[in-house]
Amino acid sequence: FDYKLSNGYKKLLEESAFKNGVKFINGLTVINPNDQKNYAPSGPHLSIEGYKKISRLISKEINKK
Repeated sequence: FDYKLSNGYKKLLEESAFKNGVKFINGLTVINPNDQKNYAPSGPHLSIEGYKKISRLISKEINKK
């Protein structure tokens, strides 16, 4: 896991969301990058548990009023 590369990608996503009037949801509020249980055995993808955490976060943000 390359945290520096990840931070750069996150910054680009934040900027793109801002430019397009879309709310940016920071997944690092629920994903600990140091906890391997959040990630798939290989590659940069999340594990099933990691995707569950992200989906709950997105659902929570969508349902805020």
